[in-house]
Amino acid sequence: GLCPRGFYCPEGTAVPIPTAKGFYAELQGTVQPAKCLPGTYAPTIQSSSCYPCPPGTSCEEDGMYLADICPPGTFRSIEEFDTLPCKACPQGTWSKNWELRERGECIKCPTGTSCPVDGMTMPCTRSDLPKPFEPVVNENGQVVKRYTKAVNAINPEDEFTTSQCLEKNPGWGTVQFDAFYQEYFYGELVPPYIDVLGRGAHMREALGSQDLKYATIPRCYRNNQRFGTALYQRFRDYYGPQYDIQTGRPHQGYGDPSSTVKPDFFGQGSFYVNLSHARVFDSAFNCSSGFQLMNETH
Repeated sequence: GLCPRGFYCPEGTAVPIPTAKGFYAELQGTVQPAKCLPGTYAPTIQSSSCYPCPPGTSCEEDGMYLADICPPGTFRSIEEFDTLPCKACPQGTWSKNWELRERGECIKCPTGTSCPVDGMTMPCTRSDLPKPFEPVVNENGQVVKRYTKAVNAINPEDEFTTSQCLEKNPGWGTVQFDAFYQEYFYGELVPPYIDVLGRGAHMREALGSQDLKYATIPRCYRNNQRFGTALYQRFRDYYGPQYDIQTGRPHQGYGDPSSTVKPDFFGQGSFYVNLSHARVFDSAFNCSSGFQLMNETH
């Protein structure tokens, strides 16, 4: 009899052979299976037809059995005008998520910011994040970071006094002083977010030892980007404080295209989970702003 669908029977075959993944046999009596055409795939053996490549994936080659997931910054729907490859998110949008299924899943850039190229994945970078407060000392009239000097090389006269520290802020003590742009602070760091270099994320101002709560000696600290860059502030205010503006990790479907672990189709991380976000800042979801610290191993 004729070779059944999903099988092929070369000349002299005693038992029908099931088609391999990526191949199909649509008709009875097939002698050799055919490869799935671009835009389709066959994920199992014994296929009588190929399946259209799902939205959020691409099948650009012949004989595919595993659809390629669209990487961050790209999308692909099943609309007729979409091409076989994943398309880049248009200008004015960006995305850190895998497997976007339509153009509307690309994220709009916050008001007051620019996403000038197609396919952006990280418009706000690590350098835009708020910086930690760094202890500083006086070295021949110059401000130097405390952790660059040996502990036994710092003399009492190298420590800044309250007035010496705060007067380094432009306009200090006058109507021209703007606290938003304050760079030098005097007081103590609030644990536990203090790294091995003595830098911390949270600063508590104190004029003298009697005002201290955590430390034994008040010191001068410098931070020229405590609120992050203007770009970071726009992102924070637009998306809310809990929104992950970094590329994160491949789990939950967001990550970097260069990640060593990529999500597999229908595997862990193949369907992204939307992270909570808000258009404006909500104090109910207040949490520490992003910051950089150094531990013993990094």
